[in-house]
Order: sequence, then structure tokens, then C-alpha cells
Amino acid sequence: MRAGGGPPGDGRVVEQLEDPSGRQPAVVGHPAAHGRVRVVAEPFDAWRGVVVLDTRIHPELQAEGWARDFTRLVQSARKQAGFNVTDRVEIVASVAPELEHALREFKTYVTGETLAVRFDLVAKGALGSHGNAVEEEIDGYHVAFVVTRMAA
Repeated sequence: MRAGGGPPGDGRVVEQLEDPSGRQPAVVGHPAAHGRVRVVAEPFDAWRGVVVLDTRIHPELQAEGWARDFTRLVQSARKQAGFNVTDRVEIVASVAPELEHALREFKTYVTGETLAVRFDLVAKGALGSHGNAVEEEIDGYHVAFVVTRMAA
């Protein structure tokens, strides 16, 4: 979006953004005033430009990442166990409290990606002494789970 009708790269304000949360956005090398960011088009040599990224990890994004990491661990366990790609499974897991909310929130994603007909989260130690239990960590949080192939 150009303001004033000038050509791109003419130094005019292109877009002004406000952070709806009231927090002050940060632009590297340019402190923002009163929660506003001005995006300005400046001339560059060919093939060069500037990208401003928000690198904060919001709770929703963190939860999705943990669910995807858990899914990856389950898929790896399926492969190690020699399951067929189309085999339906049951997952019983014991995870750190920090991960429980994420796995409950993204349960549909986990079950869909792993072909799990059942996915239960149980208390620590409730897995018993399953010989095929997988013990791992996600971002330093303990995860233990058992993947069982369902009868056809």
C-alpha cells in the first residue's frame, strides 16, 4: 500500500500498524512510538530488502508445536515397531503437566495424523511396566507413551 501515489521506494510511509494489545512493537534499530510501527518504503539495490518478523512464541503456537513434536515421536515409534502405514493404533501417554493442555487441545490433529482410534492421557506412572513404552522429552518435558496396533 503506497501513500501519496509515489513510486515504490520513494521513502513515503507505506503502512502504519498498531498493536491491538497495546504493547509496543519493536523494529530492529527503530524504536516504535506509542505502540505504532511505521513501515516505510526505501530504495534498495536489486535483490535486497528488509523483512520484519515477530519472533515471539505465543501460547497457541507453542501448543501446536508440542502436539506436532508428539506426533513425530509417535510416528517414529510406529515405524520402529514395524507397523504398516495404514494400521490403526491406540496411544496411551503420560506427559508432563505443561504438555497436557497442548495434547488435549490438538487431540484431533494427533489422532488424525497417527491413525489412532484411541488416545488417552494418564497420570504419571500409570503406564505400568510396558516393555514397549517410549520415553522421550519435548522441550525438556518428560513424555512416555505406548503405541499398540489395533486388531483388524
